[in-house]
Amino acid sequence: MYLRWSLGAIYHEERYTERTLVDRVAYKEFGTLMGVGCCDEDYYIITRAASIMAMWEKNMKKLVPEDQKPITMVMYCAALLPTGIK
Repeated sequence: MYLRWSLGAIYHEERYTERTLVDRVAYKEFGTLMGVGCCDEDYYIITRAASIMAMWEKNMKKLVPEDQKPITMVMYCAALLPTGIK
């Protein structure tokens, strides 16, 4: 219940996508996307998560600071296949 409310609060908020990627932290978002991939079955949230992943995939190289690249890449890979085996 709490997880669904938290994810809903993040991804159902329309202003979320108004923030530019420059003002966001990729590895933290990938952590949230892992949670979505593991636990959520809400079509809107899953679709929104996919669009957020696509935005980062296009812009990761130019927007992620050099000192955050290692953790960002680990979290990105984990978010791609959050359950390990589907």
